[in-house]
Amino acid sequence: MDAMTINITDKNSIDLLCSKCGSAKRINISQMPNGIGRAYKITCKCTHSFTILFNRRKHRRKRCSLIATYSVKNVFGDNIITITNLSRGGLAFNRSDNNQLKINDRITIRFNLDNAQGDLIESTAIIRNILQDTVYVQFEEMRGRMQTTLGFYFL
Repeated sequence: MDAMTINITDKNSIDLLCSKCGSAKRINISQMPNGIGRAYKITCKCTHSFTILFNRRKHRRKRCSLIATYSVKNVFGDNIITITNLSRGGLAFNRSDNNQLKINDRITIRFNLDNAQGDLIESTAIIRNILQDTVYVQFEEMRGRMQTTLGFYFL
């Protein structure tokens, strides 16, 4: 059974609809014991069960596998990485280099989208989190029309 991801923006409650019987259940997110980012098993009064996962983000994330490069200011050379997910506000990538990246470091990242035009995206980004070999960054400055290009990419 796959988990249904529910993206939350500004609301603190959502209405869930049972896919089996059609009955609705209101869930107050602020009272969830494990918070956002955890999976919850929901059981309807008809006994149908399903799993939900809450996700609070400004922009929807898209899973991908894009080859990219990043560079750190004042360090010679580009480092090859694989972008694992992408949004209009940032991305996550896996790396295999030995650079000592830290949270709040600034990097320049370059990659081509997998759309028909193969649009080039180049941006400075701030490292927001590092979990093992996965680095999460927030775009800081996008050059040219790249923000618009990413917007169309997610349509």
